[in-house]
Amino acid sequence: MVVLTPKKSEKRHGVRMRITKGFARIYHPAMPSLRCILLDVSEGGARCRADNDIVPDEFILSSWRRVLGTEAAFHVEFLVPGDDQDNRLEAKVRHLKVDMEGSVDFGLEFSGMNRYKQQLLEKATRSLTRGLPTPVASRARLATPTPVVSHVPPPVVVPRPKPAPRRGGVAGFARSLWNSVTGAGTCDFRKMKIGEVLQRMGKLSPPQAIEAYEKSRSSGVKFGRYLIDQHLVNPAELCRALSLQSGLPIVDLVHLSVPPGLKSLFPYDLLTQSCCLPFNKVGNAIYVAAAQPLTGVTLQKLERQCHLAIKPFLAPEDALQAKLHEEYGPIPIESRQ
Repeated sequence: MVVLTPKKSEKRHGVRMRITKGFARIYHPAMPSLRCILLDVSEGGARCRADNDIVPDEFILSSWRRVLGTEAAFHVEFLVPGDDQDNRLEAKVRHLKVDMEGSVDFGLEFSGMNRYKQQLLEKATRSLTRGLPTPVASRARLATPTPVVSHVPPPVVVPRPKPAPRRGGVAGFARSLWNSVTGAGTCDFRKMKIGEVLQRMGKLSPPQAIEAYEKSRSSGVKFGRYLIDQHLVNPAELCRALSLQSGLPIVDLVHLSVPPGLKSLFPYDLLTQSCCLPFNKVGNAIYVAAAQPLTGVTLQKLERQCHLAIKPFLAPEDALQAKLHEEYGPIPIESRQ
């Protein structure tokens, strides 16, 4: 059991409103969002609870158990039915308790509050407490006898037969092993942040992801670039994570050479700024490898330049830069940032 108690200097703010039917969601840019039960809330903070009933994905719950005890700042959003207004507030964990079953009970202290955020908090609190049963009404309902229904046989549940295991040989075994390691068979990586993908791949721990995000943001360096510079991941691992997230295929550039006709299609500056390389032409499409998924604007520039369709691929950054240097010359430093 892990317990973090508040400091003696910390004070409670205002009257806490107990919420019996409320939910909240905790956000951090480097983590998947966490849905939790909102137990009570005041003008100074809130108390929440997360368990396997609310968060069926054990990976998400275990990741948040590790990062809620850090000094990182999060955003909390009150899930008010019928209200689409963004009411996210910045908060830090004030106390944390993890029981033997893995459920997390934690208190949040709001920070950076102003008049506008106070109004958002008051509106969300009124919406969450409106129409909830009073204790007297709850006791009255509990005292009402439950009608007994007789002569109704219980439903018969017939178990479904288990499907026969598929025999895929070595390829099938390798595929199932990879899915069990990365979760590719059960996870939709396209809805995840790159930090979560790397965590599910086992390349980053949750505290490492949050620390890397905070430091990359403060230094103005892209998240992936910071991970590589700090040797937290290598270019091939980052490329694999980007492929899982975007669904783009990966190309091995080591044994490929750019056809002479493709070199003259694109300006050298455009390729170095976008860190991409054309490596093949099939029909009316140009195959282009990039260190990260190309934006819509970059794809339009490339298509306008060659008057053909662009089919994007991914390649590790170090291999891509080496091939660009081999085919076109040295890469300007500013294009690598």
